[in-house]
Amino acid sequence: MLANRTLRTILLLLVATATLASCGSHWPNERTWKEEVRLSDGRVIQVERHERYRVLSELGGLSTLITESSELSVLPTPGEGLPLLKTGDGGMWEVPLIVDVDATTGTYFAITIVEREYDAKAAGLDGRKPYFEYRLADGTWKRQPVSDQKLGWNTNLLLTLALMKEKNFIPLAEKEAADGLLSEHKCVLMPVLNGRCSWPRALTWPEEVQLADGRVITVERHERYRVPSDLTGVPAVGGPGDPSRESTELRILPTPSERLAVLRTGDGNISEVPLIVDLDVATGTYFAITIVDHGDEAIAAGLDPRRPYFEYRLTDGTWKRQPVSEQKMGWKSNLLLGLSPVRWKNHASLADKKAANDDERVGPEYKCVRSSPSGRECSRG
Repeated sequence: MLANRTLRTILLLLVATATLASCGSHWPNERTWKEEVRLSDGRVIQVERHERYRVLSELGGLSTLITESSELSVLPTPGEGLPLLKTGDGGMWEVPLIVDVDATTGTYFAITIVEREYDAKAAGLDGRKPYFEYRLADGTWKRQPVSDQKLGWNTNLLLTLALMKEKNFIPLAEKEAADGLLSEHKCVLMPVLNGRCSWPRALTWPEEVQLADGRVITVERHERYRVPSDLTGVPAVGGPGDPSRESTELRILPTPSERLAVLRTGDGNISEVPLIVDLDVATGTYFAITIVDHGDEAIAAGLDPRRPYFEYRLTDGTWKRQPVSEQKMGWKSNLLLGLSPVRWKNHASLADKKAANDDERVGPEYKCVRSSPSGRECSRG
């Protein structure tokens, strides 16, 4: 970690220094604004933030903006009245990065970064992990060093300060577009990965899907991912560098005559990757096919590890699971396999998907349903 130079300072060098140094315009001493925040479960909430700043002049005429104190309030929805989160005490510079909901407990948590290395060490933090985690307990925010479970978690609060200098409300699309410029800095860094972001714990996105009959439909997908206990990353499976799925949900967006049940796969013990959603020509009903990521999990689920596929058929309004049928052998995948297009864009067009799925690092068993490791190539769908 660079001494006295952390996330907020890097951002300032990109988006604010020119304003402070060359234009003669002064950054305000404090700002209050509202912003939309996307939670890891896909919901979008609003928060209100108030920050106080100090501008430090440096050699060469550059100026650095530091955050003296910060206040964050989750705007109430029916049934929620959350206390104000206050960070920084005028001596320790702390920047909020994340506010989210813990899927296990259903309670809010927040993560901040301590900007100065000596402040972090004085506060008892590991200099390589200068983060505090705030957990909501008994109506108050309790502070602790960041837990290992939060390492690699993507930030969801505004990073690009110039965006809110003249605005009082920051919509989600503007924030994600601006902060996406610094995607490699948008997470709670994992020191054993030399400061690289891991995958987020969850993603939600709409996706275009071309059916075998040529029609294009839209599905909405939500996936939760496993984070390995050794924090060293997960080998590529469905796409280069992708994590293991803990659970997935797929919803076929309704047309005037169709309103279909949500397809849910994975139970926390089996990592299933959806490959196909299509129409059965004979019955006129939807089916889906998934692959079980790991051979031992396929065996435990009663599958032949050489054909680790499940087939889901929509019957009487619910999805019924069975081992893949012979009729689906050789069927080509039409769902997104590599997650890179949606990690920052939050949607997947047919063009995005083709580029990701054609990557040679995506295993052939993901590109189509194979009868064996040396089975037929993709020939249908």
